[in-house]
Amino acid sequence: RLAETTGRTEEIIGTWFARTGRRAEVVLATKVTGGGNKDIRDGAPASGASMREALEGSLRRLQTDHVDLYQLHWGNRGSYHFRQTWKYDPSGQDTTEALDNFHDILETAGALVREGKIRAFGLSNETVWGTA
Repeated sequence: RLAETTGRTEEIIGTWFARTGRRAEVVLATKVTGGGNKDIRDGAPASGASMREALEGSLRRLQTDHVDLYQLHWGNRGSYHFRQTWKYDPSGQDTTEALDNFHDILETAGALVREGKIRAFGLSNETVWGTA
């Protein structure tokens, strides 16, 4: 059984910000996940549009107007995925599709920075191949 607070971290932090008024003292980071988790976007891959929608939800839950570091949890392409698929061969990946998707996400991230909703954008759980 999952803990009662699973999935509520942003809401809990947002309540603390509202109660204490200490948002300016915190470097705040959160993330948007890629595809594959059926509990998030029914497992659909991330896109620029879904990233914007996820950020807006995070900002509401966090009761703030910006996030200091917003991260893409993993991109929409094949990977070794936490060593569970060591036999993965990236040479079969549709490079154009993966790059187009990542370009869409990066363009949206840039727009969100210009809008002041995020200060910096990063990657988490990424491989050398994925960042190359």
